[in-house]
Amino acid sequence: MALQRGDTRVVERKVPLPLRWLKGFAEVQAYLSRLTPFAELSATEALRFLRGLPRTRGDKSVHYLVPQGRTVRLSSTEAKGAMRITGLERLRVLEDLVPFAKRLILHADPRGQATAFVLDLGASRFTLALSSEVWRGFSGEGQALTALAQQAQVEQVLSTLRAELRWEAVLEPLALARKLGAPEELVRQGLLVLGVRGLVGFDSQTAAFFHRELPFDFAQVEALAPRLADARALLAAGAVEADPKEPGGFWVRGSDVTYHVLLDGEGEPLRCGCPWFSRHALDRGPCKHLLAARLHVHRAEDDDSQ
Repeated sequence: MALQRGDTRVVERKVPLPLRWLKGFAEVQAYLSRLTPFAELSATEALRFLRGLPRTRGDKSVHYLVPQGRTVRLSSTEAKGAMRITGLERLRVLEDLVPFAKRLILHADPRGQATAFVLDLGASRFTLALSSEVWRGFSGEGQALTALAQQAQVEQVLSTLRAELRWEAVLEPLALARKLGAPEELVRQGLLVLGVRGLVGFDSQTAAFFHRELPFDFAQVEALAPRLADARALLAAGAVEADPKEPGGFWVRGSDVTYHVLLDGEGEPLRCGCPWFSRHALDRGPCKHLLAARLHVHRAEDDDSQ
């Protein structure tokens, strides 16, 4: 692709993308779907804010953005209602675009795991999505694993759901659920699965899914989800047993230790006793033991329906 303006010409050449990048593309819409509006700055305030950021390169320390009048201020101290951000130099990409924008809208994750900065350029928008840590990116975060774990149920609506995409700029789960005669949550999970397959994105500004097709083979991304593969192996080995003393509780046998996991009344992951969960909780998606318990529940539901 070549872009030319006056005598200046820039050529973007084709390069092979690492699998890690593709995994990031598959995960990012799951993060964007849970962001909420945080603040809105005029173009003037946005430029003042960006130019006032520290110029320290390689700074990975945690900062917080706090609303202040018609702008936001930077703080090193966590405060109620503040937006967490690291790697402030990543915002520099916005500085040259702000003069062409009408406003800058900030979106925050209630869990503090991602942020989005949306430049309203009038006829178009530019969205910069940032992970909570500079080194993490979005690959391997596991936000879509819950949807993939119930793929047997989601597959019931995927084919008809895909037929309804039609390059729509806004895909509303409730409207699609009514049209397909399927539960809204199942349709929402189906949209997340289609997102993993590169067919659906999420626009944080309109808070809606939209149809787009990324020109990559995402089948390998889905197949290489290690936690999900491990969870299926645990289920196949008969390592999951329901806890008769606690509703939603399960015992999952690992290689050396048996862990107790807990799902809520809807079968959603709550907690696990494994070391991985103690480090990350649900911030990076469920652990393999929670996924195995969820697969066990869905298999039991499938057996009951037959």
